Amino acid sequence: MIGTSWSHRLARLVVRPLVSTGVTPNHLTALRVITGVAACLEFALGTAAGTTWGGALWVLSAFLDRADGELARIGNMMSPGGHRLDYLADTAINTLLFVALGVGLGHTWLGGYALPLGLLSALSILLCSVFAERLEARSAIGTRAYAGRWGFDPDDALYLFGPLAWLGWLSPILVGAAVGSTVMMIITAVRLVRLRRAQAERRLDGTREPDNDNGISVRGGPAAVVDDEARHVDRLEIREREASQAGQVVVIPASIRRADKPTADPVVGQDDSIVAKRRDDDRGLRAGGRT
Repeated sequence: MIGTSWSHRLARLVVRPLVSTGVTPNHLTALRVITGVAACLEFALGTAAGTTWGGALWVLSAFLDRADGELARIGNMMSPGGHRLDYLADTAINTLLFVALGVGLGHTWLGGYALPLGLLSALSILLCSVFAERLEARSAIGTRAYAGRWGFDPDDALYLFGPLAWLGWLSPILVGAAVGSTVMMIITAVRLVRLRRAQAERRLDGTREPDNDNGISVRGGPAAVVDDEARHVDRLEIREREASQAGQVVVIPASIRRADKPTADPVVGQDDSIVAKRRDDDRGLRAGGRT
């Protein structure tokens, strides 16, 4: 989906001139990783200069995390591989950040507690990311594990690590992150377990997965696409390819207008549905996912 947060909109303006220049989303993802690792190394030094440079590099890295996805969307360059690369890069860099903070803040009033707090935060962030990805994969298309408000996404909070570093507030922030990330990890895990249990119970009862407001149900049989999901071109095309690999058919109610495929073949015996033709080209946009 097209991002609507302020950072998404800014990134869209910045990367628009890069469309059709040969610069790809993967190039920006690589820069995101490089700047992210550099920021973490600076933070790990624990020096005033390291903190200053680390904060600047981190803000740049966080912005590139938005930019790669926006370039993929407006440049029509999405792919399942690009989504996976973006997810792995984000998870690795965000996890490494807290390890680096734990190392670098050992000389502060946290003392020997800094590294354990950093490791706890890193583990919680890692598990939270994994659980959130699985939760979104099992939910309706377009469903976010954590919804944003007022033009901000939850992960926009990562931008704050730059200014907080410059203000010298990283020590209390690390304590808060250790507590907050652990709580969020537990909440996300509970939500995932409950969703999996509910879906398992429906399968055992032999009842059909209910169609969500804007999602699709992928089970052993056809995947039913409903509501405005058909307009979510980026995530829908990825789900179509996954369904194709699993030998499934994506069924779309006839009342739904496909933004990317205006025509489709009717299916005999299914008056209220159509089965969209699949195209195995590489057209599309990078998955909207949590960037």
